[in-house]
Formats: sequence, C-alpha cells, structure tokens
Amino acid sequence: MSVMNKRAIGVLSLGAALLSGCTMTGPNNFEVHEVLLYGGVQERIGWVYGDLPATTGAASGSTNVKLGGSDVTLRPQVSDALAVTGTLSVGGRATFRAPTTAVNRAVTVTKDFIGDNYSVQVGTNVDAVFFTDGRTWFKLSDRLVAGSVVSRVPANVGTLRGAGSLTNAEADALSSSLLSQGPLAVAVLPISTLPDRPLDVSPAPRTYLRTGLFVQPGLATAIAPTPAAPSNSNPSVTVTEYTRGANSIFSSPNASVFVSRTATDLAARLAVAFGNQTNPPNLPSVDFARETIVTFFLGQRPTGGYGVSLVSARASGSTLTVTVRVTAPGPGAITSQVITSPFLLVRASGLFDRVVVQDTNGTVLAQSN
Repeated sequence: MSVMNKRAIGVLSLGAALLSGCTMTGPNNFEVHEVLLYGGVQERIGWVYGDLPATTGAASGSTNVKLGGSDVTLRPQVSDALAVTGTLSVGGRATFRAPTTAVNRAVTVTKDFIGDNYSVQVGTNVDAVFFTDGRTWFKLSDRLVAGSVVSRVPANVGTLRGAGSLTNAEADALSSSLLSQGPLAVAVLPISTLPDRPLDVSPAPRTYLRTGLFVQPGLATAIAPTPAAPSNSNPSVTVTEYTRGANSIFSSPNASVFVSRTATDLAARLAVAFGNQTNPPNLPSVDFARETIVTFFLGQRPTGGYGVSLVSARASGSTLTVTVRVTAPGPGAITSQVITSPFLLVRASGLFDRVVVQDTNGTVLAQSN
C-alpha cells in the first residue's frame, strides 16, 4: 500500500472518530413533555427534563440536543412563570417554543345569564372542557363526542390538573399563565386528532408526553331576558349588565359608547357586538319609552386577555355615569395571538341624554354625544 493511501486511510479514520465523538448524548434522565395549544393560542410549549452531565471546561453545565430539527443548548433553568422543577432551559428560555397548525373551532362555551349553568357545544371529540373566569379554574365536562350540546354547572378545580398528560406542576404553571387573559375556555383534544406530529428529538428521550388543548378566548354571556336587581349605587336607577364578550367586530382602537333609543339602533349595535358569532342572540324585548340601552366598546386589541365588565352606575339628571372594570394581560403572560374587541351592553331604567363610561380609577373612557 502506498504512503499516500495509508495517509488517506488515517485521515478517514480520524474523521470518523471525531464524528463519533460529536454524537449528542443529551442530559441524563432526558424527558420531553409538550403541550400544543390551538385556537386562540397557536403555540407548542415543550418542557425538557434531565440532569446535566458532570463535566469540566467551557461546556460545563450545558449539553446539546436536537429539538424539532434544530440544535439547542440545555442549561440550568432560568426564572420564568413556566419554569417547573426538574426542567432545563432551552436555548436560554424556560421552554421550547414553536407555532402550531390552525384548526377548526373545537368548542363554544357560553354562560347563561341567569343561574350558574354554562352551555358547551363541541365541534369535535374532546376529552374534557375547562374554563376560567380570570380568577380560578372550573371543569365543565369530561369526554364529549363531536356535535354534543350540553348544559353544565361548573366544578371549581383551581387548575388544569388532569388535562391530558400534563404533570401537576406543568398544569399549575400553564393555569397561572392563562389566568391573566381573563375569561376563556379550554378543551382537551385527543392525541390522535392533533394535526402536528411529534417533534424530532435526538437523542431519543426516555419519556415523551404530549397534550393538546384548544383555547377559546373570551366567554360570551347570554343576553338577559329581563332586568335584574339593581347593581348601582343610586336607588333611582336600575342597571343590569345585559351581555358582554371579547370578540366584537368593532375595529377602532379607541373606546366608544353608544345609546340605543330604538329597536333598529339596538339591532345595529348587536350586529357589531356579535358579528363574529355564527348564531347571534335574538333582539331582546326593550321598552324604549322607559329604558336606555348602552353599548360600550373598549376598542380593538392585538391579543387576547382584555375584557370589560359592569361595576356600578349612578344618575345625575339626564346623565348616566357607568363604572366598568377593564382587564388586560399581565407582563409575560401567554396571550392568544388573535385580534380581540371587548364589549359590554348595559340596560338602565329611565331615559338619559348623555352617558359617561369610566374605569374604577375614575378615568373617563368614553362619553356619548
């Protein structure tokens, strides 16, 4: 064999040795748990578990793996709302993030105006349905088949524990992150129906768990059939929250308030408020000779997590002042990446020429002409 051939064989052998030395070993006890969010939130969130190898030198305290076709570096976990015990940071973030595929609506949850019942309509098979009012979590149902329409009294469960394959720590972290968006519903999707394939992971983890959730941003309230008890500080005026929601077709970024004095005008306001609903509610019965209907639009917002609700009202002559509570997502919150436009309809006894809407700090948000 010639000297050149021997050198070539030596180079090839050295290259093979180097390549074999670069094989990704990953952390010890390597696991990947992911939740795939659809609907109002289109994102897959992956938690990576493991123990970093005890090494020395520049690479100490880190290791590399492939997730979703990309090389990522795993290091000790960082401080984050989604960081859970036993997980590692992924490329400097608490979790792996990637977009999910758009899907058809899986669930529609509506609160009945009177009582504690909620209407649940599912467009596909679901394993469970939860919802939050922005303060805590409730469970509405277990497994439902596509096309089901049921009425349920919610059970207070506090978190999303039991949803899919989420661990308790993961469910608690996700629950807290979603709370800041205000009212929303979550349907647990069967794994076999998810449109996104499992991530390509190398080296292969010893455990790979997947959970699919459909998020319905906002939670509509059915229109009140009749005025309820006064919710204002002035006994001469009875004010009722008629209905509210977060998905009107009002497109201005600025808040506006409208006073409806005829059925035609009210129908026009309802068309804007419920323009994104397939089956909008029927026009309510109103005595326009004795009642005033106020429609308040908070203004278009770039994400979910915004909402508005009635706090109180008072009258001064022909002016009605309505105080509302405005909610907004907190910093770092998981927000639905859809445009929302919150609205509120209020029914007041008496006739008013002018309506002023203010927040709980007394800041005027809008006033009618």
